[in-house]
Amino acid sequence: MFTISDRMRAKRVARLVRAGFERRTTYKKISVEHYIVDEEKTAWICFPGFMTVTLDSTDPWGPHNILPKQGQVFLINGPLSIAGFTPLESIEAMEHLTEIVDNIVSGLAGFAINVFCFSAGTYPGFYFANRVHAAKFIAIAPGPRMGQGIYTNPFTKFLKDRCIEADFPDWKSYDSVISVYNQENNLTNIPNGKSLLIFGSRCDYVIKNYGTREIVDLCRKAGKNPTFRNYLFFDHSTLAMWLGFKNKIGLDPYRLRPRREWFRTFLRGNAGSKRRLADSAGP
Repeated sequence: MFTISDRMRAKRVARLVRAGFERRTTYKKISVEHYIVDEEKTAWICFPGFMTVTLDSTDPWGPHNILPKQGQVFLINGPLSIAGFTPLESIEAMEHLTEIVDNIVSGLAGFAINVFCFSAGTYPGFYFANRVHAAKFIAIAPGPRMGQGIYTNPFTKFLKDRCIEADFPDWKSYDSVISVYNQENNLTNIPNGKSLLIFGSRCDYVIKNYGTREIVDLCRKAGKNPTFRNYLFFDHSTLAMWLGFKNKIGLDPYRLRPRREWFRTFLRGNAGSKRRLADSAGP
């Protein structure tokens, strides 16, 4: 059963998908924002998926609070075409993202490179965490395969129907084309143990929780032993809201700081981030 918050989110995603089908340039658009939290030699490459986070300094309680607050943050919104109307469109999106991420990483010599991702963003998230040998990796509501997510999610029925019309009758035929990018095939070089955090919720019917548990099991079989927190009562949207709230008030849900430092930071309160640079890249 879908909650009110997830139904509202679903309507937004459905509008984005329909608009993207009519205007492919919009569907393929990528924007990159770069800001500095502190002077730590750490960089976070963030993929929020269809959440489309913006760094709105006028909204202190906005969705940007879900992002890690450490070092330098590179927020990559889009392209929505990672969930392509054909798998070839998805591959094109990933190739474009590869150019952008490689360019970012090339300028970060001496930095620990970390990856953060949410929902559909876990598709590029796992791929790039594996590609760059991420030091720390946070995945919220991941699934094991993009195609399976498209075909089993009722909110993406319009997208699924277009894929079927393009002669990809089921998710297996879709995923067979993009398999090299799928989450399940990008586990070799991701981090281990406390440096691999995965969050899910049993009441998430957008990214089915059985899919999240499957990718956790695959990580364990690959010897990664992830730190997995599977909440009982949050839906897809409120899971993100809860983590963002904890991050906002300084409870450090991603365990980025030692316990003593975290406690001092919590007592002082969050001073906020210093945004220093913003740029964008088109398709």
